[in-house]
Amino acid sequence: MWTAVLKRILLPALVTAALPQAAFPAEIFWLSDPVKPGQSVQVNGMDLGNVEKIEVTRLNDRPGETTGTQAQVADMIAHSDTSITFVLPASMSDGSFAAKLVDRDTRSITALVNAADVYWMQGDDGTEASPGGWIRVQGRNIARTDEAILRLTSTGGKDTDIKADAANLWSARFAVPPQLAEGSYQAQLWNGNGDASTWKDAGRIIVAKREAPPAAVMELLAVPSDGPTHDDTARLNAALEALGRRGGGTLLLRQGTYNLSGPLPIPDGVSLKGQSRDRVSLIWKDTDTPPPALISGVRNFSVENLTINATRTFDVIKGGFDPATNKPTGENITVRNVTMRASAYLGHITQEEGLERLKALYKQERNGAAGLRLAGQNILVQGCDILSSMRSFVIEDAISTHILENTFRNGRGGWYNISGGNGVIFENNRIIGSDLGASGGGITTLNGAASTKNVLFSNNSLEMMTAWDREAMTSDGPGGYYFGGAAAASANSIRLLAPPQGGRKNNDWTGAGVFVLAGRGMGAAAQVTGRKDDLVTIDDDLSQVLDATSIVTIVPMQANYLIIGNHFSDTGALQVYGTGYRHVLAENTMIRSAGISVSGRNYHHPQPNFYLQLIDNDIREADITGTTGIFITGQQFAGNTTVLSLGTVVRNNRLSANATIRINGTSQEAPGVRAVLAEGNTIDGTDIGIDVRKGVRELTLRNNPASNTRVAVKRPYP
Repeated sequence: MWTAVLKRILLPALVTAALPQAAFPAEIFWLSDPVKPGQSVQVNGMDLGNVEKIEVTRLNDRPGETTGTQAQVADMIAHSDTSITFVLPASMSDGSFAAKLVDRDTRSITALVNAADVYWMQGDDGTEASPGGWIRVQGRNIARTDEAILRLTSTGGKDTDIKADAANLWSARFAVPPQLAEGSYQAQLWNGNGDASTWKDAGRIIVAKREAPPAAVMELLAVPSDGPTHDDTARLNAALEALGRRGGGTLLLRQGTYNLSGPLPIPDGVSLKGQSRDRVSLIWKDTDTPPPALISGVRNFSVENLTINATRTFDVIKGGFDPATNKPTGENITVRNVTMRASAYLGHITQEEGLERLKALYKQERNGAAGLRLAGQNILVQGCDILSSMRSFVIEDAISTHILENTFRNGRGGWYNISGGNGVIFENNRIIGSDLGASGGGITTLNGAASTKNVLFSNNSLEMMTAWDREAMTSDGPGGYYFGGAAAASANSIRLLAPPQGGRKNNDWTGAGVFVLAGRGMGAAAQVTGRKDDLVTIDDDLSQVLDATSIVTIVPMQANYLIIGNHFSDTGALQVYGTGYRHVLAENTMIRSAGISVSGRNYHHPQPNFYLQLIDNDIREADITGTTGIFITGQQFAGNTTVLSLGTVVRNNRLSANATIRINGTSQEAPGVRAVLAEGNTIDGTDIGIDVRKGVRELTLRNNPASNTRVAVKRPYP
């Protein structure tokens, strides 16, 4: 008899009901929300075939009580052993719900709908928050009303409740009371809907006063220069080194121009600060052999309030990398109010010279030089305007990082990249292709990381990406570690039934994703915590999930991306390419773009999409190639029979001017796509509204009005 084990990382929002004498023989891996009454909920799991009815209760909005309205039976509109789609009763008011799944023997399990699903939490000081600072919580259904509460419980058991001061479904900001005592706090979130059962654990956070920066200040005056031979490099470095020897401080540059010929290494604890960005200009002389970085540091340093002008460079500001190993070891890095203008193409150069300079940029670091190359914990980039000869910025292995209110301009061959790490808030930025040879960028594992997770990319503008693949945003991360059978070895470990294979098999597997693609447990997932030979430890219990039929892939994990409210114009696709897990792409506007594409595939290793939601996006005007829309693909490959795209929700999107929704599993014999819900999408002015191609199973199409369309739904395959 299978026990109802509800996955901690897969669906924190689920709770078990009080069970009868026999346990409910099913498991739920994921449930789609946010959702409103009259809309559909998709449930994915295993052994769901015995469910005979679903009873829905609207929970009263009383965080201290356990109450609800009278239950109503929901309409199940799709049902298989691995997925169920049901409709929330339209007569109920919006809020949080308990959905009880009942089998023929009256055994049941209860799932919460529209309860908070917390992805991560971070503070104004990175992994910590300060009294008088703030805490941000990200995920799904984070603040459904203005009444959302973050409860901080001290180690002594004292509760402090904080109301959100800026919030939406995906992220909420809570101001930390200035008088709150320092210490470790357990955080719980109530999103404004539901009863006491809907409080959700948000993890632990340290509240601590920020350390005061070193008080020492050294001021330098600009020296008026009569010609190009004047060089301020030595005296700036002498001042920086002196501050470093004193344990840190601020080098304050008074207004003027500072001519430089060499690099400026910033010691730990030192800030390089201009009087103001419009009055202080650092100008590097052109050279055939620029240094690896013009400005560099490792930890506890900042660059603020100045302008950087340069011609031929490699990286302009590089921070957080160990000088000896080049490994990301940094922390507490701030780049604020910096204007950067770096162009390797100034002067009367020939086409051949321009090509040679571009080749040199490509050879620097991974995939080319960057204006900003930063790594580590607690990075802040704010209010900057960055133009580089190639890539505008690269952020690697970032933990609790905040990037806001910047303008990034990609140069020739340039593209941005956020790769590795855990906890990045990237908001209110502008990314521009400033050269016809510029592309877009992505959130990836291209730096070799085993995982990138927990990224909020919101309210940004992305424009004019005209070269290469033109990807406005992509989730590239090729390769993998293992593909084949796996058996449960213990509560938190699995045993591989074949030798490891894949381009990353000899790397560190810690953080990689384990996805069950076929057999028992299809749709389950976990994250690797360690590996020794054929024994892989994981962060969840799959002991009651796997059996001899189970096939798993182990790949770089890309999880919990919230791509919310961005504006894309004249770009390629916003795409999930290969691995994607529990992402939400919502409220984005795409004009003259290639639309939204999510594609599970063999990206040098089988890489699936599990549990992606595309909600309330506006797609209009075809891009330069003449096509746009929403594309759901399981790109099946030779010899494979497993699923590659599972549990996708496409809801309330608006498509016009030749935009279409295309769902393609690519193989009728071995379907690559399963469990798709497309509901409430409006389509206007196109040839085919919804184009369903071969290899698609468990597809639900509901309430998708089409106008000025030759074929509303094309579905040649059953």
